[in-house]
Amino acid sequence: MFVFIKTTIMFSERLENLIKAALQDGALTEQEKASIIKRAQAEGEDIDEVDIYIQSLVQKKQQELAKEAQEAETARIVAQKKEREARMASELEEQKQRDHIMRKCPVCGGIIPALSNVCPHCQHVINSYETDEKMMEMMKKITAASERMRIDYDGNIYLDEKENTVSKDEYERLTKEWKNKPNIRFNIVTLGKNKYYCWYEKFDYYFPLLSELEKLYGNLPKVQEFLMEQKRKRLSILSNEFIKKINDDDFDEVVKAEKILNTITGTYGSLPEAQALISQYQAKIEERKKETKVKGTFKNIGCAIIIVIILLFCIIFG
Repeated sequence: MFVFIKTTIMFSERLENLIKAALQDGALTEQEKASIIKRAQAEGEDIDEVDIYIQSLVQKKQQELAKEAQEAETARIVAQKKEREARMASELEEQKQRDHIMRKCPVCGGIIPALSNVCPHCQHVINSYETDEKMMEMMKKITAASERMRIDYDGNIYLDEKENTVSKDEYERLTKEWKNKPNIRFNIVTLGKNKYYCWYEKFDYYFPLLSELEKLYGNLPKVQEFLMEQKRKRLSILSNEFIKKINDDDFDEVVKAEKILNTITGTYGSLPEAQALISQYQAKIEERKKETKVKGTFKNIGCAIIIVIILLFCIIFG
């Protein structure tokens, strides 16, 4: 016996909606089935036909859910594969960088390990190692970025962006040419009726590049000296900003000066130059606090005197 099942709506809209609601999760509980059968009987429908129809919908829904689960699993596998490939590419790049800084000894031809300028085979000192192009390029970028160092409200050093204003045509050309450069951002500034097309160079690579330089070439005297110079430069910037803030009449600036002193103490306290400055700056902070306290006392006394005079005036002439 063949049972004909309609591919369009077979029953009343209310019964169809009840069936769809029951099959949302792909399963049919006894309670849901009983509710559907009850509605079908009330509408005079053939129960066997309703049951076959429901079973076909259950099977279809389960197939859809299985397909979705399979697609999700496939997506997860693809994502894991891409992650592995990215990790392998990263490891390969790191290996290339390590290979880049490997050198052959001109005397014995042996391989000189990374972070070394002495041949382990014949003890020959490779002076040319210090002129490594990558190392010099890193030092050049660090030096250029150091010119943009500024001090934030909390007394920490940050790298200020460099603004460049160009014509509209140049702006459109650069946005296409440099769209993937991580240290470049673009912006159109509107002032009244005028528009200014600007691109900004970011120098947030300064500190990461310092760490990389130290990691790769930190054993070389030339690099050690360079890193120390950069550290002294940052200390000098902090010191100059401290002097500016501590001599300001605004007490809020004195608070900022104290934050800068905390940065000097915590980050650069090991430098002999910093140790000499810290004690001096602490004394200046205490001196300014006392001055502020005295000024506050005199101010309060002055206010009290003015109030007393006003009260006496009121009593005498009031």
